[in-house]
This record gives sequence, C-alpha cells and structure tokens, in this order.
Amino acid sequence: MNINQRIADFVNWWNNNPTVRSLNIHGWFACVLVYHLGQHLSVWRVAGVLAAVTAVKEFYWDKHFEAPRQAFKDSLVDWAGYLLGAGLALAFTACDGRL
Repeated sequence: MNINQRIADFVNWWNNNPTVRSLNIHGWFACVLVYHLGQHLSVWRVAGVLAAVTAVKEFYWDKHFEAPRQAFKDSLVDWAGYLLGAGLALAFTACDGRL
C-alpha cells in the first residue's frame, strides 16, 4: 500500500468515525463557549461551570432521558470532548494574555 492510499484511508476513517466526530463537535462547542464567555466573566469559572453542567448532562440526563440510551463510554467521550474544548479555550485565553 503506497503512502497516498494510507493518507486517504486515514482521512476517510477520521471523517467517518462517529467517536471522533462526537469528540470534535463537543470540543469545538465548548471551546467557543468558554472563550467567548470568558471575555466577560472569569474564564476559570466558565470552564468550571461547563465541566459540572456537562457532567450532569452527559452522565445523568443522557443516561435516563436520551433516546436511544447512551452507553457510559459514549457519555465519557462526549464529556471528554467538552473538557478538551475548555482546555483549548484556556490555552487561547492564555495566548491572549487574559489568563
């Protein structure tokens, strides 16, 4: 298998993997939310509230009320996406000199 085929296979896997897609969506949502709200409020408080609220949403709400029901792994991946996005927003804020 040549390098071009390997790259094409990786890009195809990346674009079609539901776990990667979920992690990206939740992460970028959290990044934008924390970064922009952090311009008006304490970015640390925004990130902390986001972590707490999304933990309840993922591990309680989705388990009991979402159809189809999510497995623990799915909730953990979604919550990890939120945390990675919040961490990325904190890094962007630090680069801006507002941390």
